[in-house]
Amino acid sequence: MKRMRIISKTRILLAQIKMKRNKMYVMADRLGFTHPQVIACSQELDHLLNQYDKIKALDQVYKFHGQSVSNF
Repeated sequence: MKRMRIISKTRILLAQIKMKRNKMYVMADRLGFTHPQVIACSQELDHLLNQYDKIKALDQVYKFHGQSVSNF
């Protein structure tokens, strides 16, 4: 059950990362890369990427024990 929650969280995070990245590109194109709103969006994207990295690290633990949380 916990494994399924991790898989779901991974899928949600990947979708959020994609949307945030696209939003940041649009904002940067309109406002410039150094605009405070673009920087804030970039920091939000960094936070999502850090969360994803933590889940992937957990995946490595599961793989070590013969299970994978990312086989979907």
